Amino acid sequence: MYRHVPDRDALLGEVARLARLDLARRMLDEVGFVREAEPRRRSMLEFKAIGRGYLRYAEEEPNLLAVAFLPIEPPDDSIEDPNPWNVLSTALDELAAAGAIPLERRIGAEIIAWSAIHGFAMLRAGRAFDISGVRDPDPEAVLDAIVRSLDVQSS
Repeated sequence: MYRHVPDRDALLGEVARLARLDLARRMLDEVGFVREAEPRRRSMLEFKAIGRGYLRYAEEEPNLLAVAFLPIEPPDDSIEDPNPWNVLSTALDELAAAGAIPLERRIGAEIIAWSAIHGFAMLRAGRAFDISGVRDPDPEAVLDAIVRSLDVQSS
């Protein structure tokens, strides 16, 4: 039945790996639009761009996003470069290096940022805001709230 992969799990693992690569590239594509020279402000704008890329991917490719994080191991020889988690982690490192985030807030910041943006994306995809009668929140307001939660200082 499977011509290029040994079984269903291997096929799903490969689709998940490719979806994560696509997501990471989308996040990095958004960073490419940032035009700011001042390091603190640039690092904050790039951080928000990564979140924006995640949200756009979630909106445009909801099925691939759902598969991307299935608990299936990719093939041992697979390479994930870029990897969405590493893209986020690097952006947070750059915030810290630029002095835009207090060092004590850097520890574990990936969990805060990832949980917030992924949760928001899933709530939007599931139309939870519509069902609950809440007006769909502005994605930029959500990104700003994540920035505030990490105490990012852009100036």
